[in-house]
Amino acid sequence: MADVNVTPVRGWLDRRAFMQFAWKLYAHDPYWVPPLRGDFKKLVGWKKHPFQKIGEIGSYGGKLRGVIKIKNGPKALPGYAGSQMPMMRYFEGYDQQKPGSPVWPPDKTALLPGPTLRVGVGERVEITFLNQTDVGAFPGGSIDRAERWIEQDVSGAELKWKPSSG
Repeated sequence: MADVNVTPVRGWLDRRAFMQFAWKLYAHDPYWVPPLRGDFKKLVGWKKHPFQKIGEIGSYGGKLRGVIKIKNGPKALPGYAGSQMPMMRYFEGYDQQKPGSPVWPPDKTALLPGPTLRVGVGERVEITFLNQTDVGAFPGGSIDRAERWIEQDVSGAELKWKPSSG
C-alpha cells in the first residue's frame, strides 16, 4: 500500500473512503475480522448509538484548564435491590475556558464516569482537583479518616494523631 494521507472527513465521499480504508488496509490479512458496517457507523458517530455521550474538557490555544471535583451522593446502581440508593463517590468536572460550560455529569444520580480530558501531545494541562466529599454521609464511617485528624491501626483502635505544624 502506498503512503497514507490523513485528512479531515468533511462529506459523504470522505466518509465512504474512510469506511473502505480498513477493508483496503487488511485485504490480504487472513486473520482480520471486519466490523459490521452499521456498527462501524455508530462507533465513529455517524449514526446514533446506545452509549451516552461522555462530558469532555478540551484544550484551546494549546492549553487545557479544568476543574475536577470528587463528590459523593446517592447513585442508582443497575440490579441494586435495596430500599435506598447507595452512597458513592463520583467525579464532577467542567471546562474553565468555556464560560457557561455544562457541569458533567448532568444527572447526579446516574452511574457515569467522570469527564474525558481531550488534549494534544505537548499541550499544557492545568487541572484543579477539589475534594468535596462529605465523609459524614457514609453510613458506618469512611476511609477518609484524616479529615477528622484521627487514624486507626490495623486492630481498629483509634490513635490520636495530628500532623506536624512544620
